[in-house]
Parts: sequence; C-alpha cells; structure tokens
Amino acid sequence: MLAGTGALAELTAGQRSVGQAFALSYAQVSPPAQRLFPLLGLHPGGRLDGRVAAALAELPLAATQDLLDELVDAHLVEEVQPGRYRLHDLLREYARLLLVGPERQTERRAAVERLLNYHLSVTLAIARTIEAAGSRRNIPAGAPARPDLVAVPVAEGRAWFEENLAGLTALVRLAEEEGFPVQCWQLTRACWRLNFDGGHLDELIETHTIGLRVAERLGDEAAVAAMLNYLSSAYFRLARFPEAITSMEVALKLRRRLGLRGDVLSTLWNLGISYAANGDFRQGKAKFDEALGMISGLADAHELTNLLNNLSYTLIGWGRYDEALRLVRLHLLLARQTKDERQTDNAIGHLAMVRHRMGHLGPARRLLRVALYLKRRGGNRFGEGEVLNETGVMERVAGEPQRAAALHREALVAMIEVGDRIGQCASRNLLARAMLDQGDVTSALDLHRRVLVDSTALAARYEQARALEGIARCLRSTDPAETRAHLTRALALYRQVESPNQHEVERLLNELG
Repeated sequence: MLAGTGALAELTAGQRSVGQAFALSYAQVSPPAQRLFPLLGLHPGGRLDGRVAAALAELPLAATQDLLDELVDAHLVEEVQPGRYRLHDLLREYARLLLVGPERQTERRAAVERLLNYHLSVTLAIARTIEAAGSRRNIPAGAPARPDLVAVPVAEGRAWFEENLAGLTALVRLAEEEGFPVQCWQLTRACWRLNFDGGHLDELIETHTIGLRVAERLGDEAAVAAMLNYLSSAYFRLARFPEAITSMEVALKLRRRLGLRGDVLSTLWNLGISYAANGDFRQGKAKFDEALGMISGLADAHELTNLLNNLSYTLIGWGRYDEALRLVRLHLLLARQTKDERQTDNAIGHLAMVRHRMGHLGPARRLLRVALYLKRRGGNRFGEGEVLNETGVMERVAGEPQRAAALHREALVAMIEVGDRIGQCASRNLLARAMLDQGDVTSALDLHRRVLVDSTALAARYEQARALEGIARCLRSTDPAETRAHLTRALALYRQVESPNQHEVERLLNELG
C-alpha cells in the first residue's frame, strides 16, 4: 500500500516500486531500528545527529547510536559526515508514511513534542549564556532538559546554532502546523539573539511573524509583546524604522497593562534608539528620560546598564560628546560591576568612539584595538563593523587613506553579513571618502551616488546627507554650482537630524563664497 503513495509511486524499477524496495530494507532491520526510522522522518531539517535521534526515540544516546549504525548499514539513513545523518527525500517520505494512520497519531505527536522540547532546551540554554542580563529576564523556562543530550550543543553555542539554522526555522513552522503554540513562540524567542547577531534577518522575521500569530491565538499578551519587541529588532537592522517603532509602541502598551516593569524599561530604551536612528534625537531622548525616571539607582544596575548603552550611543550620534563621555564611563563601571560581558564590550566600543570624536587620538586608538578584539571574540559582527569604520576614519584623517579604505571594506562585509542596511550605507560613504583621498575621484563619486539612491529609499537622512556632502567634495574642482547645490541639500538634512556635521558643511559653503 505504501509503495503506491505520492512521489514513491512515480519511481519504479521494473516491476518493483521504489517504495517496495524501501519496505524490503525496512523489514530487515531490528524492531528497535524499525521504531526509530519513522521518527527520524519527523525532523524537518536536512541533517540531524545522534542526540536529536535519542530525543525523538526517548532512548539512551549509546543505544540510539547503535540503531543509527544499523539503519546506515541497511541504506535507510545516510551518514553524510561522522555523527551527522540525513534521509534521502524519498526515504523521508517513506518514513513519514509509516506513521500515517489514527493508531500512530499518539506516538507521532509525542515524538514531535520531544523533538521540539529538545531543541527548545538547547536554544534556551545558549540564549542564557549570550544574552545580556536585562534581556535574560524574559527568556522562558522551557521544558526539562536531558543533560546527556544538551550539554554538548550548549557548549558549542553559536557554532551549533549556525549548523542547525535551517532546521530550527523549520521547527518553528512545524510547531505551528502540529499545534504546539507554546513551543512555537518560545523557540522563536530562544533563537532571537542568535539570529540577530548572525544577520539571519529573514529567518528572524519569518519565525517572529509565526510566533506572533500563535501568541495572538493563545491570547498570551506577554508573548505577543515579546514577539513584537524582537520582530522590531529586525525592522531596525533593515532600517525599517517606522515599522520598528509601531511594533514597539504596541508592545509598550501591552507591557504597561501587564505591569511588566522590566520589559517596559527595555521597550522604552529600544524605542529611544529607534527614534534616534530615524533622525529624531529629541523624541529618542524623551523615551530614555522616561525610562531613567523609572530606575531606582544602583538597585536597578542591570536596567541602568542597558539604558546607558543605548543612551550614550544616541548622544554620540547627536554630537553631545561631553555628556556621552560621562555616561559611557558610568556604563563601563556598571557593566564591570554586574559582570555583564556584552555590555562591557559595548561600553569600551562607545568609549573608543567618543574619545576619537573628542580628539583624544592616543587613547582612542588603543581603545579601538581592544574594542575590535572584544567584538570579534563575542561574535558581534555589527559591532565589529562599527569599530572598523571608526578606525578607518582615524586612519584617513591621519593621512593613510589606503589603510582606511581596507578597513571600510572589511566593515562593509560585516554589515552585509548582518543585513544592516544603514551600516552598509555608512561603510560605503566612508569608503568613498577614503577613495577620494587616494585620488580616485571617479570611483568615489560613483559610490557616493549609489549610497544616495539607497539611503533615499531607506529615508536615512544622515547617510543621505553624507552622500550629498561626498558628491560635493568630488565635484569641488570641476563644478562649483553643483557643489553648492549638493552642499546646500546636505546642510538641510544635517540640520534636520541635528548632526554636528552641519558645521563642516557650513565651512565648505563659506569657502565657495
């Protein structure tokens, strides 16, 4: 009967169908292996290991490994590399068909639940090791874990996640399809930071859209708020700031109603940085001030550390360097006191940036080297790109445009990897400026014009202004009228976002007479 179902019926070898060949192989393995094989078909990813199989079958790891070896010998499972297995698409279909029928549904559903709970346990444990203390607050408890199965993947951390990325995304879909809404949104939440840091924004948006849908069906407002909050992080990285702000405003309303004080704080500072990134520093500062008014000094050290991280970054972008320096130093002190490694790394990076922009070149250079090492150690590619760009500016101003261009190219690669569109515009603008200083006017002009198109589409006024200023610099010696026109447009945009760059553009316009 199975041989005539679906794709299996389309492939025949003489008088014997492929399904019949599979059935013959399946009949020759032991009963325990016969029980395991159909369960393997439930895994939606391309590959799995012995731990996944053990979770599916609810068996000891050693016994499961023996059964996998037996299935490999019977050509029902392929070992693609040591300890990694997969089923051919037709074998996967055959395995799934073995679980069809009402008499197998209880067994099938229990196995799906074990599969989801295993991956949820691993991703939650990894999330607790990499997320800042403030965001760890809303990581769900999840299902009880089997230590013999989760210890190794948790130790592998990000490497395990990257290897299993496609499977984890598919498991979120599976959780919705199979009617496991709690595991669905919790697995989504557990994978957030790993997806965000890794630049897997398509996966982040897909999973959080699914997670939001199931949370709404559950009527779980806390889960809805969490999905909206983290969905907005992808919108932020993609420079879709109005969508990010809208999502967070809804999350903020829900969290206020639920009395989730800590989550209200985090949403406020996320809103603050989003408004600032959208060029509205004053509205951003208002959100930070509201959050600051809710914090009870050092009793809320973790919350204060997170707030200072975003507020100091906003002040640096706004050009309020004295105020930013004071807050960055406090941020660094608190991050060290609370032993928050991620925030310590952020604080050192921000301290390097503000010291550089204040003209403290010696300390800034040393701090940038430290910050780059820390960002790379922590796998923070966006932060790495920021530090590379800051260092590139320093090198260019010091008369090393070739070295600066190399750094900006590195930064651009990092920004592309994490999917940060504003970061890509920034890297290209800075690269073009370094090219101009090398004398390559044509390439610099082409690149600035490309950024102008991209940043205009993103409504990124600051990068629009930098592109316009860059185009004007390229045209200075050949077309004074166009130079003035581009500088005038750049100045208007810099003034809109209250950027300190407006003073340099005013100087350039005065030089034109």
